[in-house]
Amino acid sequence: MTGRRLGNDPAAHELNILSINIRSLRHKLRDVLDLAEGTKSDILVICETWLDSSVTPGDLHLPGHNLERLDRSGNVGGGVCIYWKAELNCQPRPDLVSPGIECCWIEVKTSHQPCLIGSLYRPPGCTVSYWDSFEALLSKACSPTTQTILCGDFNVDTSRNCSNHMRLADIATSYGLQQHVRSPTRIGLRGPPTTIDLVYSTMECASPATNHAISFSDHHAVTTPFNMVPIRIPPAAPAQTRNIRRINMDLFRQDIQCANLCSIKGTCTEMWTQWHECLMSLVDQHAPLRPRKHRAHNVAPWYTPELAALVRRRNKLHRKWLRTRLDVDYCSLQQSRREVTRTSRALKEQHYNEAFVNATRNPRQTWRVLNQLSERQPVHTLPKCSPDDIGNVFAGIVNDPQRPPALTLPQGPMSPNSLSIFKPVTIARVRKLLSSIAMTKATGSDGLPGTILKSCADLLAPSLMLIFNKSLSEGQLPPSMKIANITPVYKGGE
Repeated sequence: MTGRRLGNDPAAHELNILSINIRSLRHKLRDVLDLAEGTKSDILVICETWLDSSVTPGDLHLPGHNLERLDRSGNVGGGVCIYWKAELNCQPRPDLVSPGIECCWIEVKTSHQPCLIGSLYRPPGCTVSYWDSFEALLSKACSPTTQTILCGDFNVDTSRNCSNHMRLADIATSYGLQQHVRSPTRIGLRGPPTTIDLVYSTMECASPATNHAISFSDHHAVTTPFNMVPIRIPPAAPAQTRNIRRINMDLFRQDIQCANLCSIKGTCTEMWTQWHECLMSLVDQHAPLRPRKHRAHNVAPWYTPELAALVRRRNKLHRKWLRTRLDVDYCSLQQSRREVTRTSRALKEQHYNEAFVNATRNPRQTWRVLNQLSERQPVHTLPKCSPDDIGNVFAGIVNDPQRPPALTLPQGPMSPNSLSIFKPVTIARVRKLLSSIAMTKATGSDGLPGTILKSCADLLAPSLMLIFNKSLSEGQLPPSMKIANITPVYKGGE
């Protein structure tokens, strides 16, 4: 979790980065989420995602995380992505993407200076010219005003001296990058263990990088904590709601009668304030506000007990192979991995087929399933401008001399006589309007539930009639009645 304290130093904070070569991400999201939660990682740097344009954002959704991805174009395989917790103040940096290098970047806002985090995959067998492109990439990403962290599968074994290792080490040293992974990250069936999943940074890590053997990839996951104070986005105020349905309406009506709302005196504003406070105190007494519980989004609704059993078996076989290192155990592990992947795909297909069949005659449910499948998000096309600019646009339309006025507005300050053309409000009229309130509509800025106003219209109408007539006689409205929630809808154009 972001903002974890280290030791007894209250000023030290830790940002935990998880780096992994996933070898196909799409059907391993639950494994990735479990690993991220188990390691308490804030940012997930993933390579070899094996994605293409046919994979929608909905297929890659992780609850509470945002995603930046870079798929390989043309050939199959490759690809990189970065997940980060939604509470972190991060933004993608597509301007740092370089042709010929599979690497995507995000920028993390911190209290000291920004930090660039990159996810890189270098395919095996690259030509010597790759390092020239890599050095050009670092020249854009590394600067004195930012910190830089670069993670991924470099396919360069740093445990032995070779030409690629020497060239990579020279480039890293020239840009002030240090490598933090010391133990092997890939232990295959044949050949010696290799250290090819690397973490480079321009800063010291808070503690040594840790390798985690995982059952859904033949690479180890690497967690690296950094001393960093990221700027977090303030959490939204918890949503609150009232359980209006559980109100004992008979007792509530008795309390309204005992409140004697018709006895309220004073100016229009004073009467409305006292009336509103009195009614809201009764509402709080009978239906107090309570935080709304949000159900966590299930990353895989098709995750059945059958699939869970297969995953447990795969993990057990992985632990056995780590102990024995026998060929027969490795073959069993590979077979179990393939079985988990096939079953996950089949269950997902079955889940959405059944969802579409059940929604055949329900267009709304059909679109709900489509949105869940594609993770469609509303597109915000409202241009960036201040509230004053929006107000000036609306005022310009109303005051346009070429536009015929729809209503003759009074000029100058209003007086009580200016409202004499309106007839006094009657109790029957107020009661009729209260009874016509739609109880399914959201509560307005006054916080009064429509269900209360409609159910108690006969008791509230007399006191409201007095307030409305007082407003007409004084020629003014209470300030709170002038407040409204307005959402301008951008229609395009200038």
